[in-house]
Amino acid sequence: MEMKEIGGKRILFQFFHQLDLERIMQGSPWYFGNYPLLLHHVKVWDQPSKIDLHLLNFWVQIFDLPMGFFMENVGRFLGNFVGHFLEYDTSNTTATWRNFMCIKVAIDVWNPLKRHKKLKQANGTPFTVSLKYERLQAFCFMCGRLGHTHNFCDIVFDLGGIPEHKGWGMDLKTPERRQLNRQGTLLGGGGNQEAWENVELEDGLYILTESERKRKRILPQSLGSTILATTLSKSNQLLSVDPNFEAGRDQ
Repeated sequence: MEMKEIGGKRILFQFFHQLDLERIMQGSPWYFGNYPLLLHHVKVWDQPSKIDLHLLNFWVQIFDLPMGFFMENVGRFLGNFVGHFLEYDTSNTTATWRNFMCIKVAIDVWNPLKRHKKLKQANGTPFTVSLKYERLQAFCFMCGRLGHTHNFCDIVFDLGGIPEHKGWGMDLKTPERRQLNRQGTLLGGGGNQEAWENVELEDGLYILTESERKRKRILPQSLGSTILATTLSKSNQLLSVDPNFEAGRDQ
């Protein structure tokens, strides 16, 4: 792997094997400290300095669904409410009793995290589902946005203090449904590669040794093998927080 800083707090990571590239993109969210890394797989026609980095992928668990609602079309609808629907976890539907649905969603980091959604059954009976995010780290309890905590939120400064009711809380966090071997480092970034030979990661994928990488380089040294990354932190946010923001009922 090679990396290059291009300015504007942006870094290009170039990979030389498809497994490395896919694992980083599929393993989102990644963090630098408590700040999420916003990633974009650069295409040959992209200009890295002008790419709008604002999406972050999360696995979202949906609780309090009635029986009969555990279907992909329901997950797609809820995923597009949370952000942009990407994937429905079919492996979670094999259990005899399921108390939550799991979907993968691309979330716009400039928007508050969704907390719940009101729905209706076919007979008109209303119900509310709760949303929880896997691998969610620091976020703001005041505005519900990623990249800062409530101690540094513009709303707190405008109000002159932290109110008792914050709107968001730790209940949005949830453990992963599967214990995956996701380490917070990029593969190929140093260390004893030979010691990792034949170590299974997940779903039959294996870490390749350095010698195997040289034999199996399937990605050209071009933008097609490159990921653009930047951190989402208070110091590089481009949008201000509306001090008059109030949590909606359906968030």
